[in-house]
Amino acid sequence: MRPLLTNAPRWALIISGILVATPALAGDDLPDDYVSSQAIVKLEPGISIQDINADYGTSVLAAIEAQNIYLLELPALMDEDAFENLLDDDERVDCADLNYENAVPGGSTQSFFFNVPQAAFASQYAWAQVNLAQAQKVSTGGGVIVALLDTGIDALHPMLEGMVLPDGFNFLDGSSDVSELGNGVDDDADGAVDEMVGHGTYMAGIIAHIAPDAELLPIKVLDSDGASNSFSVAQGIYYAIDHGATIINLSLGSTNDSELIARAVQDAHADGIVVLAAAGNANALDPPVFPAADPHVIGVAATNQSDLKAPFSNFGQHVAISAPGVEIIGAFPGNQYAQGDGTSPATALVTGAVALLKAANPTAPPDQVRSLLAESADDLDILNPDYVGLLGTGRVDVGGALGVETIGDLNADNIVGVADLLLLISAWGQTSSPADLTGDGAVNIDDLLVLLSHWS
Repeated sequence: MRPLLTNAPRWALIISGILVATPALAGDDLPDDYVSSQAIVKLEPGISIQDINADYGTSVLAAIEAQNIYLLELPALMDEDAFENLLDDDERVDCADLNYENAVPGGSTQSFFFNVPQAAFASQYAWAQVNLAQAQKVSTGGGVIVALLDTGIDALHPMLEGMVLPDGFNFLDGSSDVSELGNGVDDDADGAVDEMVGHGTYMAGIIAHIAPDAELLPIKVLDSDGASNSFSVAQGIYYAIDHGATIINLSLGSTNDSELIARAVQDAHADGIVVLAAAGNANALDPPVFPAADPHVIGVAATNQSDLKAPFSNFGQHVAISAPGVEIIGAFPGNQYAQGDGTSPATALVTGAVALLKAANPTAPPDQVRSLLAESADDLDILNPDYVGLLGTGRVDVGGALGVETIGDLNADNIVGVADLLLLISAWGQTSSPADLTGDGAVNIDDLLVLLSHWS
């Protein structure tokens, strides 16, 4: 099942498994949940939180002190919405938010195919489709730090050894323990325990394969059931900013456009950090999922092996780019590999691509990175006539973004066309040929599909 984001404003992992598809949930299936008796304030410079507490009877639960942001507990019987309105009218308050909760409506990493062979991970279609082999001739991500705001990382996984930085942080319990372990509790009361354990490691493995010389900064903001809140996500973003992140990967989202999250994202963008987020798995145009729909974020939709929109993927004019997100294999805790669908892995794939771009162009600001991705993306409109202009600028081509030859250009004329198709057909069945575009040791239908996906 897939966790399908609905109209409820809630932070949720944007991930899906492979089992039986389920219908999208209606908007009223889930309430507009927020943490009761809590609110978040960002104060104007020079304003003391003690004065706010004295006037309203609130108390501080947690703080991002450098940003003058505070999570407040409200007095008994005070209505959250009414309090937010009061703060909006208070000139000492820059912005105010409720602390929105999240849950994952349907689906889990427990529905993945486990124990996928490592060889299948290395040879999966996504790498060839995005022109990875050519891109890695130019860049492997050295000098780049990718902050992964997720459920944690299994740093002992062979795919990730030596890549995970030691200064990650766990905002669930305030510790440095960012390991990906379940707590044995059904935190979201949906009848499944620890259903999102493995999500962070799955994202990390995809990024690591694309950019093996990048470093990963694990920031744990989602519990083992995939639950979080807007304050924790904001804490994670500011932690990434303060700890030298080059890129922030947010394979999570909410239909609530939190002003606090928007401010954090804007601050990251201003510091030159590229922020990416998943567009969502509800197969919906509206409501958009944030922060993917934020103008300072690269929002990512998902496609399949044939460059068709993934059946579950959200879409819209706010989407910046698309990437493979169907039957994607990634690392999984316990030295395993697992296969899944979702705009989460699609986002991780583009994050890896951005890591290669930033390593090759260290001073490129976020808007230039977005332009490089946009200008080199493979057009999807012809193959997806019902989604023209709604899947971003196309499917990511990281090799093209780095200025290397396009995969499938077998005769080196800078286009992929009939001449290349004839060369591939003439090499059909050969075990050693430049026409083996997938690198699986044979020229076959998989190579034909890759060539067609890069057709000029």
